[in-house]
Amino acid sequence: MRVALISTLGFEEKFCYRAILRHGIKEGDRIILFTA
Repeated sequence: MRVALISTLGFEEKFCYRAILRHGIKEGDRIILFTA
C-alpha cells in the first residue's frame, strides 16, 4: 500500500523524522514537506 506522509518543518522537526522512521519508506511512497 502506498503511503503519503505530509509534514511541515518548524519548531519540532523531530516529529517528522520519527514518523518517517516509524512507517518506513518503500518504493512508491511519497514524503511531502512544506517549508517557509
